Amino acid sequence: MRRNFIAVGITFALVLGAQADGFKTMDHPKVANLEARSVYGYASYDFSFTGKNNASRSQSASNFLRSLIQSRFQNKSGNYIITLDVLIQDKLIATEPILSATWEANKFLFVTTSEKSSLVVNRNGILVDNVVVDGTTNYVTLSMKVHYSSTTSVDMSLLSELSKLSKTASLGGLSPGVEAISAAYAPFTEILNKLMSRYTDTSIVDSTTSAFTDMGENFPNQLRYDGRNFSVNVYLKTVNSQLAANYSADGFKISNFSLPLTEVKSGVGAARAPVFDLISAGSDPAAKFVKALQDGVSVGGAKPQSETEVVQSCTALKSKIGRYATSRDTALLYWAFLRSFHTELARYKDGVKCGSGDLREDLTALNLNLNATDWPLP
Repeated sequence: MRRNFIAVGITFALVLGAQADGFKTMDHPKVANLEARSVYGYASYDFSFTGKNNASRSQSASNFLRSLIQSRFQNKSGNYIITLDVLIQDKLIATEPILSATWEANKFLFVTTSEKSSLVVNRNGILVDNVVVDGTTNYVTLSMKVHYSSTTSVDMSLLSELSKLSKTASLGGLSPGVEAISAAYAPFTEILNKLMSRYTDTSIVDSTTSAFTDMGENFPNQLRYDGRNFSVNVYLKTVNSQLAANYSADGFKISNFSLPLTEVKSGVGAARAPVFDLISAGSDPAAKFVKALQDGVSVGGAKPQSETEVVQSCTALKSKIGRYATSRDTALLYWAFLRSFHTELARYKDGVKCGSGDLREDLTALNLNLNATDWPLP
């Protein structure tokens, strides 16, 4: 089944006044026909303070924080952290720290971004990375908050690192097959949550739902909040393949057939690894099948290879690849698998059938051709 999809770009310009208003819709996405699970979603951000030079931009930052502290927190002394919060499926994926300041006796003791040395303007970063877009991961909720604590002051570099590790766990949980690795990083999410629980927070920009692709809900693709001192841009975009340079409307053009096996990956951060490594690290039949081919061990054990059927194992493997990657990259990976392991597969009773029928159809459509001598059509 086909659905209408289009990449989305969302821009926020944030006013640094006492109260936040709603977002202004600037545009809506144009409808394009792309299949579900055919793209990856990325969300990035950048922010900057207004001013012609570092001194004026630093003054803009101070004016923003001073106004915020006085209007929202009654001029209370303590530590303040500005964050971008990202949710997918109503689950908090990222709490991205943008700015931190310590305020006491109507003056700043400490103002910094993730660089500890000085205030850095025009910063940018990644909020969401390499998410296979489908009906559940398509929607991203964004908000901007200020967090306050009178008793806790956390180093910005430490907070940024905890945020990255927590994001590894959260996004990894959306990628089938890396749940175990993701679980290893879950304690960092707990530490971050406990740390942030010591803060009270209030919204600067209220939650806004955006989308990587247009699935007919008429979500805007550009939102704007005009202000005087500070701007934040958040961009949601899609890419067709992790080997985008090798892909065009005509399909893939790639000569190094082993490249996808190492370059098409799943997971995020420290939990990110090549799809085939993730599969072969498992203990299910698909993992055993791949490891047997890699190690040159007979899939059928003592049974002669010429009497052992493997086409069902190939079908199961391709299905499992599809849980990690987009439909295009699933075909790309399976093509790379066939090209890399032709000699091993050809020893089996029906090994050449791993490159025929339904297993081959999407490969041909994407210009991922197989040698007719090695993989004869039935």
